[in-house]
Amino acid sequence: MATQTERRERTIALLLDAAIASLNERGYAATTTHAICERAGLSQGALFRHFPSRRALLAAAATEVARRQGIAFAAADLGPVISREALHRVLRELVRLGSSAENRTWHELMLAARTDEELRSALGPATDEYHRILMAGAAGLFEAASAPDPRALLRVVISVVDGLALAVPVSHSAADIDAAVDQLATLVWPVLQE
Repeated sequence: MATQTERRERTIALLLDAAIASLNERGYAATTTHAICERAGLSQGALFRHFPSRRALLAAAATEVARRQGIAFAAADLGPVISREALHRVLRELVRLGSSAENRTWHELMLAARTDEELRSALGPATDEYHRILMAGAAGLFEAASAPDPRALLRVVISVVDGLALAVPVSHSAADIDAAVDQLATLVWPVLQE
């Protein structure tokens, strides 16, 4: 028989998984507490026992997404970039990570937070953690290169990768993505050689 703590953790995990999946599949506006509870197979009472509001649940979902992305980023074993071929491999892997359900969920929340100050404030700690995870990986990626500011370079690369990842389901083919990755590698490689 499960303990109360185990049941609580299971309920929270179900709610977070349901919120993440709903944000990815349905978007922010359609990710209501009712939709989340229906997907999780739980009552709204169960949701509100663990989270005081929809925003609190979405902030917890963002924290979970940051955690999952950190695990995926570390598991991808991306660095260091010591050759142009390694750079291509890293960029392709970053596009793959950027196209994940978790990253699409992250973008959905960030876009909603742009015009929702309370959500933006609630997402602050998760945003800080997400950026800490990404920037911690920058040193490992570009440690063998002489780039003047590897963290700034990673920010530029991530911005391009995020743009590609957002466009994948809408307008970009696999060939478009490959061409963009090749072009990005062409632009970044000389910077790594400075």
